[in-house]
Amino acid sequence: AFTEEAVAVSITDEIERQIGNGVAALIESHPGCSLLASLNVRGDDASGWDWGRLILSGHSQGGVHAARISQRHRVGRAVFLSSPCAMFSDAIPWMSDPFATPPERLFGLTSVADETCPWEKRGWNLLFNVNQIGVRRQWARIGITDLLEVSDRTSPAYILGSSHGVYLTMKRSAVGCGLYVNGHTETIHDLIRPCWYDRKRTWGLLYGWV
Repeated sequence: AFTEEAVAVSITDEIERQIGNGVAALIESHPGCSLLASLNVRGDDASGWDWGRLILSGHSQGGVHAARISQRHRVGRAVFLSSPCAMFSDAIPWMSDPFATPPERLFGLTSVADETCPWEKRGWNLLFNVNQIGVRRQWARIGITDLLEVSDRTSPAYILGSSHGVYLTMKRSAVGCGLYVNGHTETIHDLIRPCWYDRKRTWGLLYGWV
């Protein structure tokens, strides 16, 4: 049976330490990169990190991890891709608690065609015997409420404005576009250029690159 009950995690396995180890490995492989060294990210202690200069992002379950970290630490930005959703229960309980990262630094990208983490409330899931809650409601719980729909009718030069959440509603009609990817991976798939939205521009807006 699936459960979302709290479990004990050893200090060596906690997520902050794993991030620190990853950055430490990057510093070791790129010793001349002053930007990495200036982040003061270490594998032994997260208390001195410059969290405000870090952008967190994740897809699916990785988006849940990014949300949890941005709740615990005031990060520069967090971007959730096809996430977070309550896969096996009504909701993710801890998302109702205050976030250290303010809502204006939280962004999301998802698709209405997502069948794994649905956009709207899916209802009762017979396979897992739970009542699933969609991404839209989870976003609302953390302050992502100003939403932008991107469809085949949207101008290619669109801007986010005040929107922090983007949801894709494209029709999949062309061979090579609609047959290789489903709604859950539509937000991150890059083997073939998507025909229904400009991923480079969309990601640039969400991550603050443009």
